[in-house]
Amino acid sequence: LATLEDALALEPEHVSAYGLTLEEGTPLERDWSAGRFSLPEDDEQERMYLEGIRLLAAHGLEQYEISNYARPGFFSRHNMGYWTGADYLGLGPAATSTLEGRRWTDTPDQTRWQADIDAGRPDHDAEAITPRIRLEERLMLSLRTCAGFELAEYTSLSGRDFMADHGDWCRELVAAGLARPDGDRLALTPQGLLVSNAVVADLFERLDELGL
Repeated sequence: LATLEDALALEPEHVSAYGLTLEEGTPLERDWSAGRFSLPEDDEQERMYLEGIRLLAAHGLEQYEISNYARPGFFSRHNMGYWTGADYLGLGPAATSTLEGRRWTDTPDQTRWQADIDAGRPDHDAEAITPRIRLEERLMLSLRTCAGFELAEYTSLSGRDFMADHGDWCRELVAAGLARPDGDRLALTPQGLLVSNAVVADLFERLDELGL
């Protein structure tokens, strides 16, 4: 909270506040594994997250995604493009692009990438984004946002009714305080956003059971 107070003193239009992920093999991860420092337990991380949301909101920064907060009109257009499923073009080694139902990633090798560019040929094979992949991505990405998933999109992508398929499951989430009823959308609460990966994994298993 003190760190956030210092950041808020700068009057930012946007704040990203992510939980720390220790990458395997880094000096920081090795120090942690060796017991040279400790990290907050899950319960403490949850308290930090929820208190951070309240503090940022009190200063006029609205949460719009798991780890992002902004004043009105300052949501990240770059990130919102990913979360809403917009097409994007990546340029350069290792860049990924998604355009018109296809996705590809350029080689990370600088020399090979430059040679292919000079020769005027692509260095990738495009992958078709199947209806199932598209449905999974829309569910996963939109449930990261506070606006949630538009139920009509489920019908357009699967030909089925979301509440008919998952109504009981949704009501269980609401009863557990992980989701909120929002008319034509499914949106997670702050507590639900903390466990969104588990919620999405559970939903994917349900899609498998339905044969989608």
